[in-house]
Amino acid sequence: MEALLRDLKLAFRSLRRSPNYALAAAAALALAIGANTALFSLIEATLLRPFPYPHPEQVLIVRETSATFPDSSVSYPNFTDWRAQTRDLFSGMAAFRRDSFNLTGSGEPERVAGRMVAADFFDILAAHGSRSVGALRFRSRSRTSLKASRTTCSKSPSGHL
Repeated sequence: MEALLRDLKLAFRSLRRSPNYALAAAAALALAIGANTALFSLIEATLLRPFPYPHPEQVLIVRETSATFPDSSVSYPNFTDWRAQTRDLFSGMAAFRRDSFNLTGSGEPERVAGRMVAADFFDILAAHGSRSVGALRFRSRSRTSLKASRTTCSKSPSGHL
């Protein structure tokens, strides 16, 4: 134990004599720890964390593409045709599309990215009790208008950011 204390005292005296070296060493350690944390967080979020629904290997995304819109939403008539024609192939089919919304409440309004999903989207994913998927439940024919006391999320008329 005495040897460890003696070595620590020597290390602190050396660092006091050359503070630039101590600062460079601390900065290098901070950068290395930050880079390691960022990389692990990315790997954990994309590769290690399981999906919040059972059997993710059975989920398939079907899209329409064209020369002008390589990643467009599927039209509703096409979706209903696909669902009718593939009843024997798939256990379920639900539609979703990307969109952006205006989030308002206390403070300045903010544009947020989101998804519009069909009423049975979460039922098909079997995500009823999932911790990480929170959603309001609607009936497929529901025309319910929701009002939040402090926060409002609305679609902008232009659809742009």
